[in-house]
Amino acid sequence: MKLLAQIAVFPMVLMASTCIQAKRVIKAEVVHPDSKSQHKASKTQSKLALGGGPGMVWVSTGSKIYHCQHDRWYGRTRHGRYLREDDARAKGYHAAHGKACAG
Repeated sequence: MKLLAQIAVFPMVLMASTCIQAKRVIKAEVVHPDSKSQHKASKTQSKLALGGGPGMVWVSTGSKIYHCQHDRWYGRTRHGRYLREDDARAKGYHAAHGKACAG
């Protein structure tokens, strides 16, 4: 009788430990990468260079590309500065993705 009770309890113990291990794996694979990527995104957003505004573009001096005001990289590349769009083109910079700024 005692052996029969142990056999009946063993699958429940095994299932409970498997569920606990599965929760640990889910947390390790899902929670941690998301929090790291959110942390990196907030760091990138906080590094906007001062200046700029309407009619100004951000020129990335290393690549000779300029970014418009609503572009993701406007004021955020490592090496760059603000110029008027026509001045940027006169100095040999070209628009990111071949698209000039609207307006």
